[in-house]
Amino acid sequence: MQNFQGLQQRRSDHPFFRDLPAGGRWVAAHRGAALLWPENTLPAFERSLDRGVHILEMDARLTADGIPVIMHDETVDRTTDGTGRVREYSFAELRRLNAGWRWEKPDQPGVTPWRGKGCVIPSLEEVFQAFPGARIVLEIKEKDSALVLSVGELVQKYARHNLTMVASFYSPVLKIFRSRFSGVATSAGRSEVFLFWLAEKLRLEKIISPCYEALQVPERFRGIQVVTAGFVRAALRRGLSVHVWTVNDPRDMARFFDMGVDAVITDAPDRAPMPGQK
Repeated sequence: MQNFQGLQQRRSDHPFFRDLPAGGRWVAAHRGAALLWPENTLPAFERSLDRGVHILEMDARLTADGIPVIMHDETVDRTTDGTGRVREYSFAELRRLNAGWRWEKPDQPGVTPWRGKGCVIPSLEEVFQAFPGARIVLEIKEKDSALVLSVGELVQKYARHNLTMVASFYSPVLKIFRSRFSGVATSAGRSEVFLFWLAEKLRLEKIISPCYEALQVPERFRGIQVVTAGFVRAALRRGLSVHVWTVNDPRDMARFFDMGVDAVITDAPDRAPMPGQK
C-alpha cells in the first residue's frame, strides 16, 4: 500500500466531506446499486443506505412539465414498461410506469421480481424528502439551464448545501450551476477532467485552480488510462477528492483504495467493505 497520509490531510475541507471516514475508502451506490435493485428508485436508495453506503449516486432529467426526476437514460425504454423520451412525459404520466419492470437478478436472467411492486420513477424532491440526511452525488444529464436551476433551487429549499455534490459531463452546465449556487460542492466536468489529466502528465497541475471539489472519473476513457498513481497524487496535492466509476470487482476496489482513491462508485456495494465489516 502506498503512503498517502500526508496528502490526504490536504483534501478539500468542503462540508460535503465532513463526517465521512477519515482516509477515504468510501463507497457510493451507483444509481442506488443497479445490480442489486431497480436503479434510481426509492427502494434502491433505501436499501443501499441500510447496507451502509456512504454516498448515493443518481441522475436527474426534466419532465415535460418541468419536474426534475431521477432517471439515467434519455428514454424510459430500458428500465420501465413504457417507451419514449422522458421529456415527452409529464410527471403524472411518468408515475404510471413501473420503474422496476425490466430489472432482472444478475444471476437469474428472466426473473423480474419488481413487477407489480409499485416501483415508480421518483422526483428529486421526493428523494430529498425521503432521505434528508443522505449524502448524494447528483449528475445533471441534460444541457438545460432550466434543469440546472431547478436542481439548485431544490438543494436550497431542503438546505442540502452540505450534503449534495452536483456532477455533469458538461462543463458549461457546471459553470452555470456554480455561478448561481456557489456553496454547493461539484465535481469536474469532462473538459475540466481532461485539462487536469493533461496538466498532470506535463507536471503542471500547480497551474490548475480548481473550481470543483472532486474528480469523478473512469479508470480508462476511450483507451486512455485516466486513473494512475500520479493522477491521484496530483489531485490530492491540489486538495481534490478522487472517485472512480463504475467499479464492481472487489479486486479493483482494493487496488484503487490502495492507490489513494477516496471513493469507488459501484453497482454492487455488497462486494465492497462496509462500515463494521472486515
